[in-house]
Amino acid sequence: MAKRLQQQKIDQMFKIWVERQSVEYVSRKCSVSPTTVRRYKRLHDWDSRLKSIQQKAQAKQDDNLAKVLSDNLKFVKYAKGKVIELMQAGGTVSKNPVSDLDKMIRLELLLRGEADLRTDKVRNNELKNVPTEELIRMKKALEEANHNEVKSKNGAG
Repeated sequence: MAKRLQQQKIDQMFKIWVERQSVEYVSRKCSVSPTTVRRYKRLHDWDSRLKSIQQKAQAKQDDNLAKVLSDNLKFVKYAKGKVIELMQAGGTVSKNPVSDLDKMIRLELLLRGEADLRTDKVRNNELKNVPTEELIRMKKALEEANHNEVKSKNGAG
């Protein structure tokens, strides 16, 4: 009967297995026979273990990405709200506030994973879930901003 390997050696073999899933590669790197590698691979179910590790790593990566996207979306919503407040108060945001607001809206859509005019065709029913009051408020804000922009151009020209 073959002697049992120490746990440290088995762990080393698994780490090398993770690098490259090859019995021959692990055998060469750890100076053990391919039969020994196959036996421990089967006994310790390295394939399932590696798959489980990869799934956990992917879930953690997904959680991290979701948090980053959420944080970015909060910032864009906040900034968009401030621009709208300033526009409603009659203040000037920039030389082209409507364009700036449009960029923020597009960025918000991008962060949400929704279509914007540059990535997909806009469907007629995309705004069907937006409350009517919100649509009216947005329309007024854009009209007012456009009016202020025209006014400032006429005054400057």
